[in-house]
Amino acid sequence: MRKRILVALLIAGVAAVAAVLWLPAAPTVSVSPDRPPQAGQVSSKDALVWQERARLGEPRGNLFGVPAAPAAPAAPAAAAPPAPAAPTPPPMPYRFAGRVVREGVSQLLLAKENDVLQVKQGDTLEGGYRVESIGAEEVTLLYLPLGVRQRLSASGGALGSRTAQVRWQGPERVKAGEPFTVTLRVTSEEALRASPLEVSFDVELLEPVSVRAGKLFAEGFAYRTGSDGTIVVGPSGRARDAGHVAADAELVVFVFKPLRPAAAAELKLTSLVLQGAAGKPIPAEQPGAYRASITP
Repeated sequence: MRKRILVALLIAGVAAVAAVLWLPAAPTVSVSPDRPPQAGQVSSKDALVWQERARLGEPRGNLFGVPAAPAAPAAPAAAAPPAPAAPTPPPMPYRFAGRVVREGVSQLLLAKENDVLQVKQGDTLEGGYRVESIGAEEVTLLYLPLGVRQRLSASGGALGSRTAQVRWQGPERVKAGEPFTVTLRVTSEEALRASPLEVSFDVELLEPVSVRAGKLFAEGFAYRTGSDGTIVVGPSGRARDAGHVAADAELVVFVFKPLRPAAAAELKLTSLVLQGAAGKPIPAEQPGAYRASITP
């Protein structure tokens, strides 16, 4: 019995060795670096590659600390204060009143309130003004504190074609010490807007008491009395009868006081400029001197 078992084991071992020897060999895979692998071949890209895990960085703070409070928003920048306004001169106190001719020299008349000033280029006026230039169309005044120039219209232009008539009206005899009235009257075919003028008198015989606008003008009257025996008058503005011509109308009314007896006291119209509604000068026939005898 034992012999039979050993023989069987021997036969089984031989059969196993023979089966191993008859198995086909495993195919060899060869991959060229210059060409892709053929079907059935294994690519090097399919090989599993172990990648090293990135290391954790250093901790950036206390993970369990209390977070800091957020920063307060920046306050908006304060707006720049507005630039101060540039200083300006006060309202112009002067106005053009006309021109006069004295001894062949033309001079300018400016009015300020109730005063009439006879000025020339370079004169310094009250209020910080200086007459910088005098032209045919305008007058330039320089406000000295600020160096600002201001201009006044002084339009002249050509003389009109129509001539106005001017005459004196007053008594032929007056009594020393008793005031009397002399009126300068005008007749013009054109409406008048302004009539600057100048009169002269003998300061040893006559003393001016008052000067006022006649009925022709409703506003804008100004005058100045000089110690040399002159009165500069600047009646101007709106006529009482706007748009109407002057027919023997009162232009200026003078009141004088005779100082002592004399054969004749004279009142002369030394300059007169009549201006029409458009500002154009109107020629006028100036009258001779007014004369009155002064009795005791």
